[in-house]
Amino acid sequence: MANLEGKVAIVTGSSQGIGAALALALAAAGGKLVVSDIQDCTDTAQQINARGGEAIAVCADVTNNKSLIELVATAEKALGPVDVLINNAGVFGTLELKPLSQITEDEWDLVFRVNARGVFQATKAVLASMKRSGAVRSSISPRERSCAARRCCCIM
Repeated sequence: MANLEGKVAIVTGSSQGIGAALALALAAAGGKLVVSDIQDCTDTAQQINARGGEAIAVCADVTNNKSLIELVATAEKALGPVDVLINNAGVFGTLELKPLSQITEDEWDLVFRVNARGVFQATKAVLASMKRSGAVRSSISPRERSCAARRCCCIM
């Protein structure tokens, strides 16, 4: 993994599983972490801090713009402008596997609200902070803006 010494990273969906593992790896590479989830992610932050890293836990909902704005504000106040966003939050394990004909519209909407729209909303919420950090630069054309947003969504 690249050297992330001093870089501020937000990892959504980091209370457990892949998100927690990603947060631990980013911290091991020198990143200052904001671990975030709709569930309590204090344990992930404590693991990072116990290993000599720097992390804070912030409860946030990727489907709620106000929650995301507060997440970014808390990150900036505690650690500085955001350099990295890992959009890991998703609805998977809580869904019952069943035939398509038995999936309700509410279940379908939840998956898209969290897994697709949540990525858009979290990326949008963090863009100004990433511009301040230099991780995303202002661009001229719509194509360049689209490329900057994709970099932000993917990792940096």
